[in-house]
Amino acid sequence: MRVLFVALGAENLAFSLLAPLLEKAGHTVDLAFSASLFNDQVISLPTISRLFNDDHSIHDKAREFRPDVVCFSAFSMNHRRLLKIAGSLRESTGAKTIFGGIHPSAVPELVVREPAVDYVCVGEGETALPMLLERLGRGALSAPSPNILFKSPTGEILRGPQLPLHEDLDSLPGFEKDIWRDYLRLDKCYMTISSRGCPIRCTFCANDLLSSLDGRKSPHFRQRSAEHFLNELKTAKRKYGITFVNIEDDAFTLDAGWLRKFSDSYRREIGVPFACLSHPLFLDEERIRLLKEAGCVSVDIGVQSVDESVRKKWLNRPEKNWHIERAVQLLEEARIPYVLDHMLGIPSETPESQERAWQFYGKLNPSRINTFWLTYYPGTEIQRIALTDKYLTAEEADKINRGHLGPYYGVDVKLPAPVRRLYRSYLLLLHLSPLLPRWIKRKIGAARIANLPEGALKTLDFLAQWICFHRHPTADYRRYAAQFWNNFRIFWRRKGG
Repeated sequence: MRVLFVALGAENLAFSLLAPLLEKAGHTVDLAFSASLFNDQVISLPTISRLFNDDHSIHDKAREFRPDVVCFSAFSMNHRRLLKIAGSLRESTGAKTIFGGIHPSAVPELVVREPAVDYVCVGEGETALPMLLERLGRGALSAPSPNILFKSPTGEILRGPQLPLHEDLDSLPGFEKDIWRDYLRLDKCYMTISSRGCPIRCTFCANDLLSSLDGRKSPHFRQRSAEHFLNELKTAKRKYGITFVNIEDDAFTLDAGWLRKFSDSYRREIGVPFACLSHPLFLDEERIRLLKEAGCVSVDIGVQSVDESVRKKWLNRPEKNWHIERAVQLLEEARIPYVLDHMLGIPSETPESQERAWQFYGKLNPSRINTFWLTYYPGTEIQRIALTDKYLTAEEADKINRGHLGPYYGVDVKLPAPVRRLYRSYLLLLHLSPLLPRWIKRKIGAARIANLPEGALKTLDFLAQWICFHRHPTADYRRYAAQFWNNFRIFWRRKGG
């Protein structure tokens, strides 16, 4: 069959794995790509993005390729847009549409009821998608297929059995990125991942949902062998000339034994800087030494809240503040820059909670503090808790579950103006923190700047983040900046510039 993947502005690692698997099974595969300038999870400017809308390029590719099937991998933030594209492609090409990814896996019955959707793949698709395509190649699907939901001719929703999660990730190929060659600067920032799942089951994270789809109740963490992972990187270095690697594992340093095998071989055989994510409980002297020896130049650590009781009750995070302080102290001693993630809008937190966060972070020396507003994503435990405790209404949850939400950076616009300004003041302070000496941090606070106009706070906040990005280009900045300017070139080329 002829299979077309659709991507909006950035790489999706699922396609980098599914495309070679489908080609091996005898299918013809291609990619339709929208540059999506000013319309992504980082920058969302509707008025400007309309001037740069290039969704027509997806339709142009579809007319040229003539797909039998079009595949989408949806996040909650882009789900509605993908539905609109799917509906028009379905009408213009007659192709069947398959939705997979985090959002459809969380609320599959809502998604499959959408008129633009023919099939929903729940969870991992490496086995389920080839099986579905093989059956579709013989005609319309009439019986349930593993991991797949679809509507029968009578409108009944049929669901196949859920396959067990892949235990042996080495049985799958490494990521193959030839499908992205025309759209990504693979040499600038090569994104990859060595594992699936996470031992820490945060209430706000999709890992908890995805690792439970096969009925398991305990944490389910799986990792490729170091040899398998390094073979992918050796191939990428040879084919794409990679100069930086962005490792997206949620807890890359979990297994110290695995890290020992990785460290020496990576330094000798790959030898380019890399960044990773970790957790305070998995950062000790040995692990940090191994990261340093391998060539790590940045570690991203999720703190989320400095209130230990809030962190445990609402987020299911077991670590104590001293774990965080110890981890960053060891990173500073090793001279490995680090980034901290902080979350606002957690139930029961107050502006005073942010003051405690400002005081806590003021003692540290991160390269950057990322801030996020808590979003009650579909299928997450935090959404269930928020509904039970009346922090979220059923109507609000339904809106989220149908994909009506925007970027997760910033401040909730529904807050009263004075409170919103105070939160913006804390955002500004947190983003300024890496730029300020400690004696200045001790003298300023949100109350001193909260009376500034909201527009001034937003402008100063943007400038603070811009300076931090350029002083220390973290992995997310490298990837986003390289992709943004490349997307601009793609858009300009399509315009004939």
